[in-house]
Amino acid sequence: MLKKWTNWIQASAQQLPGADPGTGGGIRLVFEQEGQVHPDLKGHEHFGFKVGISQPRVRGRVSEMSDDYLTRRLIDPSDPHAALYAKPGQPLIWPGQFVFGYPQQKRDDSLLPKQRDLHMTGWVCNGSYLAIQQLRQDVAAFWEFIRLEAKTSGIKPERFAALMVGRWPSGAPILLAPEKDDKLLAENELANNHFMFVEDSRAIKLRPELAESQDQLPQRKGIHKPRFVRLLRISERRTLVTKRRIQEA
Repeated sequence: MLKKWTNWIQASAQQLPGADPGTGGGIRLVFEQEGQVHPDLKGHEHFGFKVGISQPRVRGRVSEMSDDYLTRRLIDPSDPHAALYAKPGQPLIWPGQFVFGYPQQKRDDSLLPKQRDLHMTGWVCNGSYLAIQQLRQDVAAFWEFIRLEAKTSGIKPERFAALMVGRWPSGAPILLAPEKDDKLLAENELANNHFMFVEDSRAIKLRPELAESQDQLPQRKGIHKPRFVRLLRISERRTLVTKRRIQEA
C-alpha cells in the first residue's frame, strides 16, 4: 500500500506544469524515506501501544445551520464544556494553529481567538507545515528493560510499561484503569480520553441522541497526576470551564 501511494505521488508530481527538471521549474523529488506501521496491530506503534487517541479538533462552521460545525459536537449545548470540547477529552482548537491566515489559539483563553502574529503573503494563506519525525524504536531492548525493571519493582511487565507510557496497549488510560487493561474502556471514544491530571473529571452531559452512553462516562475525584508517564507536551490537559459562549466564524 505504501509503495502504491509513493508511485502515485511521483506520477502526480510529473504531471505538474514545469515538472521536467530540464525546464528549471516545477517540482521534483529530492528525497524519499519509507516508514513502517506495526505489521500486526493496526493503529499501534511498534512497542505495541495504541496511538492517535488524544487528538484535538478544529473549530469552525460549514454553513449557517445551527449544528453544521466543521467538527461534529457530541456534548449537549447546555453543558459549559460544549464551548470547549467536541466530545469528552477532545478540545476544540482555532484553525490558525494548523492553517496559515486564520485566528490562532490563546493560551489563557481558548474561547477567544488570537489574531495571527505574522503578516502573510497571499500564496502562504491556507497553507500549513508538514512535520515528519524520524524515529528508530528498538522493540526488543524496550521490552527487555521492561521485564527486568518490572521484576525488580514487583510489578507485572505490562503494567510497568503502561505506567511509563500513560496508557495500556489497548489505549485505555492508566488514570482510569490503574490496575489492569480495560479494552472496553479503550474502545469507548466518549470515555477513553475523559480525565484530568489536576482536577476532577466532572460529569458531562451528552446530546440527547447519546443518552444511552451517558452512564459510561467515568468520573474521578481528586488529583491523579501520574508519577511515571511519557508525555508529548503540546496541548496541556487541564480544565477550562466557563459560561461564556461565542459565535464561531
